[in-house]
Amino acid sequence: MEKKKKFQLFNLYRDGKGVEKDEALGPPNLSNFFKLYGRKFTRLLSLNLYLLLIFIPPIIMFYLFFTGEKTPSVLSPLYPALWGASQVIQTPVLAPLFGVNGIQFQLPFLSVWFIIGIAAIGILWLCVFGWLNVGSTYILRSMVRGEPVFMWSDFFYAIRRNLKQGLLLGIIDLSILALLIFDLVYFYNLIGTFAMDVMFYLIIALLLLYTFMRFYLYLMLVTFDLPIRKLIKNAFIFAVVGIKRNFMALFGAVVLLILNYIVISLLGPLGLVVVVILPIFYVPASLAFMAAYAAYPKIDELMIKPYKNDEEHTDDDDDGDMLADPDAAALL
Repeated sequence: MEKKKKFQLFNLYRDGKGVEKDEALGPPNLSNFFKLYGRKFTRLLSLNLYLLLIFIPPIIMFYLFFTGEKTPSVLSPLYPALWGASQVIQTPVLAPLFGVNGIQFQLPFLSVWFIIGIAAIGILWLCVFGWLNVGSTYILRSMVRGEPVFMWSDFFYAIRRNLKQGLLLGIIDLSILALLIFDLVYFYNLIGTFAMDVMFYLIIALLLLYTFMRFYLYLMLVTFDLPIRKLIKNAFIFAVVGIKRNFMALFGAVVLLILNYIVISLLGPLGLVVVVILPIFYVPASLAFMAAYAAYPKIDELMIKPYKNDEEHTDDDDDGDMLADPDAAALL
C-alpha cells in the first residue's frame, strides 16, 4: 500500500509540479491574476524564503549599529561654548542654558573593527543583492508564463547563467535605491521653502519612476541577452508605455500593505503574535508576484511576440528562453 506523502510547505529541494490542466488562464487581466495567484500561492511561500535573504544583511547592520558599544555625546552645537564659559564663570543664566544644551544621548562607537564588520556585511549585501533578485525573478517569470517551477534548480540556474550581469545590475540597482532613499530623507528634513519642497516632490517622482523600472529590469535580464545599458533604457521605456499596468501593481501593493496594517492594528494588541509575524512569510513574494504579473505581458507584447517567428532575431534555448539579439531586442 502506497504511503501518503507528507505535506511540505517550505521544502526548497522539492521539484515543482508539471503544468496543470487549463494552466493557460487567458489574457493577463485582474480576474486571471487572482486565479493564478491562488494556484501559485504555496510556491510563493517557498519563494518568499529566497526574498527574505535580501533583507538579512541590512537587518544585521542595523542591529549591530544600534546595539553595539555606545559613547555619550550631545546634540546641541552650543554645548562646547557653554562648557568653556562654565569653566570661567558661573551665572544664574548660564546654568539653565548649560543644562538644556548639555543633554546627552548615546552615539554608536565607531571602532575600527566595528567599521570593518559593517563594511564587510555591506559588501556582501551589494554582491548578493542582484543574484537573489535574478534567481527569484526567474521563478516568478515561470509562474507568470504558466511553466513548471523547480524552486531549487531554477533559482541557481538563473544565477549561474547571469552571474556577471546579475552582480553588476545588483550593484547599480542597490546604489540607485540607496541614493534615492537618502535624498528622500534629506529633503524631507528640509521642507518648508519652495525650493526644498520642489526637490522633495521631485525625488518622490524619481523614486516612483525607478520603482516601475525595477518591475522590468530583472525580468529582461533573465529573458534576453542584453547589455546593462539597454536593460536600463528599455526599463525606462516600459515604465512609461506600461504606466497603466504599473499603477495597477502599485495600487495592489498599497492595498495589500494597508490590509495587513489594519489586521495587525486590530489583532496585534490582543497578544496574537502570529498576526504580526505572518505577513513576513507572504507579503514580499506577493508584492514581487504583482510586479512580475504586471510587467511581463508588456515585455511579451513588445519584445517577444514581434520576433517569435523570425529566426533571424530570436533563438530558443533548452529551457525555452527567448535570447534576443541585443540590437534587435532593444526598444528604439
